[in-house]
Amino acid sequence: MPNFASLQFWGTVLNFAGGALLSYDPIYARKRVVADSGVKFFLGVAQRLKLKNLKTESGEALNDSNIKKATAERSEKLARYGFLVMTAGFLFDLLGKS
Repeated sequence: MPNFASLQFWGTVLNFAGGALLSYDPIYARKRVVADSGVKFFLGVAQRLKLKNLKTESGEALNDSNIKKATAERSEKLARYGFLVMTAGFLFDLLGKS
């Protein structure tokens, strides 16, 4: 039975969690592309209907470049969190072995 108080155990848990965060983005890339194409289709329909003042959740004008920007920001955030969690896991693992 693992010792739940050991730094090595928590280092391993954090390494696994960081790897899972880093894996999430590539695994669901196809879904994100489909969702982005749905938003692009909606933008096309909105332009044909001459709808104006469409905005994103952050208040920016809704257009093709903002869709790509939002997708890239989400990927960047997941990568940053995954890296931080894995770094903490490696640190705990090193401290537990010393």
